[in-house]
Amino acid sequence: EAWNYLLGKLEYTQMIDLIKMNSRRYAKRQLTWFRRDQRIRWFEVREESDLSVVALKIRDYFMSKTH
Repeated sequence: EAWNYLLGKLEYTQMIDLIKMNSRRYAKRQLTWFRRDQRIRWFEVREESDLSVVALKIRDYFMSKTH
């Protein structure tokens, strides 16, 4: 998108819109791919604003897997 903008093939607003759209599409493809992989463990962080609490949850998860 940026390259086409620099070449004059896109207007600035078109470039921004394409970057947003294609980034969302890429993120959706990644999530779909990751969700299929049973080895991946998801940790919910939206509910928790204190990242140290999230880090402790992740640590506790991995500590329980090693014992």
